[in-house]
Amino acid sequence: MHRTGLGLKLRAAVENPDAARLMSIDVTLLIALTYAAAALLAGIGGILIAPLYNVAYDMGTLFGIKAFAVAILGGLTNPWGVVIAGLAYGLVEACATTWLGSGSTQIVTFSVVIAALVLAPSGLFGGRGTILGTFLGALLLGMLTNGLILLGVRQFWDGVAAGILILVVATLDLLVQRSALRLAEIAEA
Repeated sequence: MHRTGLGLKLRAAVENPDAARLMSIDVTLLIALTYAAAALLAGIGGILIAPLYNVAYDMGTLFGIKAFAVAILGGLTNPWGVVIAGLAYGLVEACATTWLGSGSTQIVTFSVVIAALVLAPSGLFGGRGTILGTFLGALLLGMLTNGLILLGVRQFWDGVAAGILILVVATLDLLVQRSALRLAEIAEA
């Protein structure tokens, strides 16, 4: 990403699409190719995982949760941190399965992730966050899950509701950050 021409073009398109267009980079084509590569990799992942598990509409839920946990653990702004966190997560999962059995694998791995995030709320390799923010996020998701259970909503919708809640919170955080930047720019002027 830092040394190849394609990597530099991708970074330019992500960081400032207008400037990338002025540098004669076809941002629309680059985004389309990126989505195509992501779809190709997702398809390959599906082909590789399908023989190991029963195919169902919700079979990717646990994998998505694991990927999300690993990305946060590694630090969202550090790709190598995410790779290292993924390898560490896989190692912990394999050891937990070997020594404790498959019934306790998820409990052990997610407990290790939670413990690591308590010690380093912004991830092990960068990012931004606080212990209070991590605690409030877990509390909010727990309250959402309990509320849906009490309402008798099917388990499938629990994941959908959690995803929507995460998107709403992330959008609100982005809007707050942008308004704070605008206020800082106005204060400087």
